[in-house]
Amino acid sequence: MKYFLVVLSFLLISNDAISQSRSYVVLMKESFEAPVRLARIPNENREIQEQVNKFNRDRKLKRINDFTRVKGLAVGKDKQFVDAGVGFITELIPSQLDELSADPNVEGVFEDFTMQTRARMQTRARMQGEEAGFEDFYNSEIKASCAVSIMGGSQQAMGNSSAIWIVDSGVDASHIDLNVTKNRLFATSFLVEDSNPFEDLAGHGTHCAGLAAGTGKGNPGVTGMSPGAMIIPVKVLDK
Repeated sequence: MKYFLVVLSFLLISNDAISQSRSYVVLMKESFEAPVRLARIPNENREIQEQVNKFNRDRKLKRINDFTRVKGLAVGKDKQFVDAGVGFITELIPSQLDELSADPNVEGVFEDFTMQTRARMQTRARMQGEEAGFEDFYNSEIKASCAVSIMGGSQQAMGNSSAIWIVDSGVDASHIDLNVTKNRLFATSFLVEDSNPFEDLAGHGTHCAGLAAGTGKGNPGVTGMSPGAMIIPVKVLDK
């Protein structure tokens, strides 16, 4: 009977700890490890740039691994970051949160959160509408938003050396108006339940990508501010 009560108590404590855990983004101080961007070897070809900086990146990722292992945290490779900043994403219970917040190597611990829902939008590089007219701020002659002319007009992108990150609901990679990278080293999704950055179930990311870099090939299509620029989708919003 005593053994049963001990096991039961352990299970109750474990379940209580799990129920209290929440997702947090942990940002490390530059004194712990500086991000790759501060000493990055640049190259116009982003794939080559990734390769020449791989050793430096892997070394920094190892430091994150060593730190989380000492703290008793299980953090997958897809939850670590070292390029723009250094840190990781993990589930924490209150005691772990307090410990990390007080750690001299930690810049800050920020609770993850869910964005509010938004109205569904059509998966096109322009807003939904049976016909595009002035009321849509769409110039059918140049296949562009009227605001593009106000901003000085489109400027053709210089191949894939020009890139625009779309941090949104993903981007429809098959859209005729868009030059979307297929490289998963750059395109990514932070959604566990929706891991494909090349699929846009809300349409908003594709719409924004069209305004930024649409080529106007579609019918109707859209010509963006920088036609043909490489689009790199970063999915943080679901449908």
